[in-house]
Amino acid sequence: MLLIVFYLSEAFTKITYYFHAEFHNYSAIIKGSFILFTLCFAFVNFNKKRKSILFFLISMSLIFLIGQYTFDTKGFNSNFFQNLIYSTRYVFVFILIFFFIDYPFKFKSKIHLMVYEKIVLLNSLFIIIGFIFNLKIFWTYNSRFGFNGLFIVPSITTFFYALALTYFSYQYIKFNKKKLELLIVIIAALLVGTKALLLFLLLTLAHLFIVKKIYKLKLFYLFASITTVVIVSNINFIINFLKNKYDTLFRVYENYDLITMLTSYRNLRLKENFIPVIKENWSFVNYLFGGTDFVKYRVEFELFDVFLFWGIVGSLIYFYFYFTKVISFTKIVKFGKIQIIFLLIIAMLSGTFFNNAPVTLYLLVVLSSLRTPI
Repeated sequence: MLLIVFYLSEAFTKITYYFHAEFHNYSAIIKGSFILFTLCFAFVNFNKKRKSILFFLISMSLIFLIGQYTFDTKGFNSNFFQNLIYSTRYVFVFILIFFFIDYPFKFKSKIHLMVYEKIVLLNSLFIIIGFIFNLKIFWTYNSRFGFNGLFIVPSITTFFYALALTYFSYQYIKFNKKKLELLIVIIAALLVGTKALLLFLLLTLAHLFIVKKIYKLKLFYLFASITTVVIVSNINFIINFLKNKYDTLFRVYENYDLITMLTSYRNLRLKENFIPVIKENWSFVNYLFGGTDFVKYRVEFELFDVFLFWGIVGSLIYFYFYFTKVISFTKIVKFGKIQIIFLLIIAMLSGTFFNNAPVTLYLLVVLSSLRTPI
């Protein structure tokens, strides 16, 4: 049920935003309501399992307050509330764990997986329909090619489909099923148009190529040869097509360089925002506990952003709990470990993974499917 509610909240946010409604952020309302409900529920049903999560949440709240208070000489500034929202996004996955800790995703019925699959396929259908009819409501960007279905933010779509690729690839490898669904997800991932997702798709296909030993099939070499001939003989058409679809990226490349194009100006923000703010605005306390005007100074290289927001102490605590309570590599199958590493690679390059609240529930669902047998 929560999967459906969360997805519908994203859909209503996208639809109402598209039609210029006075209020459109239903996603925030739903997640805020869930947080309040979870805190009440958890305290009523408090136990030892929830104790460590509560300790973590209190610790990160104190670190956030110290960082924000010491960042400005006048104490909390006008951007405090916006930064508070980001701090909530960072810990939202732990709010989910706080709620589900007595009811982990281990149900024999696997209903949560069935619902997840339907959501992925439904959004993929919207993406494909959007591409065929060029429907603006399903665009990823206003300025270049891409379709994201009923998600409003490109970063949500990127990680949503990275997780979907991981899930359906594992179903194909482990159980030799969900082949059509995997193909649909691959097509949708190609149409989303984000560079990070394209990189993840390439890494996943390479992973499948090795695991399924496709290199041993004669049909693969025939297909590869035909594809190479088609590409070489139509190279000018392909280049012009890409220039037309990704005109904005090509202009960035022409005006700056390849790195700036591939990172979407993040390399410039690192030099112009991140380095000056920690040199000129940070005290010793900020190095320990972070503190920033996150909207203004974030880089969207994930490691730098986490450090900027939480500082050295906060980052160490955050990552320790994240990789013990959320992503525990010791509890994931080998295929899953490699895919999660791919996921973290694109997170480091594109940012907005750890503070991407809408993605966290899908992450927990996919991780549940990748658990090693007990």
